[in-house]
Amino acid sequence: MFEFTKRKYSGGEDVWWDRVQIGRIQLNIAENPNVDWKALRADKTLRLPHNERWNYTFTAHLTNGSIVGIYEEKFEAASAVLAKHREIYLKSIQGETGYEQR
Repeated sequence: MFEFTKRKYSGGEDVWWDRVQIGRIQLNIAENPNVDWKALRADKTLRLPHNERWNYTFTAHLTNGSIVGIYEEKFEAASAVLAKHREIYLKSIQGETGYEQR
């Protein structure tokens, strides 16, 4: 099972699998572009729940810093990190490299 720990000196969380750090995830918060602001300004009694005003996504990174992707759920992002490591491993035993050259 995945374990998550807060990063000490930067944002995001480290992702651990079987006591090995496999990557990190970063929470992204963006305003929902589909909010009807005119209606909310016209009627001050209306309240907008936080999950309707904001879109929450998670960016998954490998330990080497490369981005795996952006996901809707935290567990989905962690699973993508693990899947990418498995993909890199399979390529390495076939003689290919899975890491991009910088």
